[in-house]
Amino acid sequence: MSTMIENFDESTSFLNRFALSHIAIYGKSFVEAGRDSWLLLRSRGVDLLLDADITNSTFTLACYASGLLTGLCGALWASQHEHIHISTVFILCFNVGYCINLVVLEFLSSAISTIFVCYAEEPEILSRNDPVIFSRIRELCSMSRGQLSSDY
Repeated sequence: MSTMIENFDESTSFLNRFALSHIAIYGKSFVEAGRDSWLLLRSRGVDLLLDADITNSTFTLACYASGLLTGLCGALWASQHEHIHISTVFILCFNVGYCINLVVLEFLSSAISTIFVCYAEEPEILSRNDPVIFSRIRELCSMSRGQLSSDY
């Protein structure tokens, strides 16, 4: 069991969403960038903050809500026509609304990942360019470290 966990931990160090930011900055290969970005995030303590990051869950919920709303609008439209199957229109509209929202929110997810990588790489630059985001990330990182040490 511990070997399986070690293999999973090793694979996450190579395959992660932060690799793309590292590739854009340094032009490294995906595996090398994934490993380097994960080591960087762990060495700066940002990985503790990432465990508490709920943006992906929030974005997934927003995609489902958008799909549901789009599906309901399509179903209401289909109910006005006798020869159209409401369930088929609902499923089609749900998928369209979900996918469009997913594409839009992926830009935000990439921006958030890039902010984490840039913070770990050069926190001083972020403190000069956007002191509010810098102070909030630093506060959350210190809270994560404090919570981790109080748990043990």
